[in-house]
Amino acid sequence: MNCTGLDSRDLLGDNDVYPIRGQIIRVRLDIKEMHLDQQHETLTYIVPRANDMVLGGVAQDGNWNLEPTSKDRDFILQKCSNIIPELEGAEIIEDLVGLRPGRTEVRLEKEHIQDRPLVHNYGHGDSGVTLSWGCADEVVELVNGG
Repeated sequence: MNCTGLDSRDLLGDNDVYPIRGQIIRVRLDIKEMHLDQQHETLTYIVPRANDMVLGGVAQDGNWNLEPTSKDRDFILQKCSNIIPELEGAEIIEDLVGLRPGRTEVRLEKEHIQDRPLVHNYGHGDSGVTLSWGCADEVVELVNGG
């Protein structure tokens, strides 16, 4: 199995793989409302958890920067505060950044290397959770001889 995500770019020379940079904010605020809003160019989400809330986000194709930026923080806070105004003064716990493996299209295929099967499954971008069940079914089919 090859599920190396962004590392497939260097490991396999797959230049179709690129980062999709995401930034979120963890805040301390006792509001139990969850919101998802697709009215901006990127998804706005507010996810309450036991001890904090996660606010997001951004999705920036081709951006390798792993450092949080104040520009993205301000953008996220503005989007989320438009939904829940109390978020504007919330205590910020931390900013987090991650890179998702994007690709021109998901690579889900079997190839043979040195007479051994290798199943590739990467490049899901910000749809990894959404696509995971269907891709897992297809992987099982490929492993079982498909």
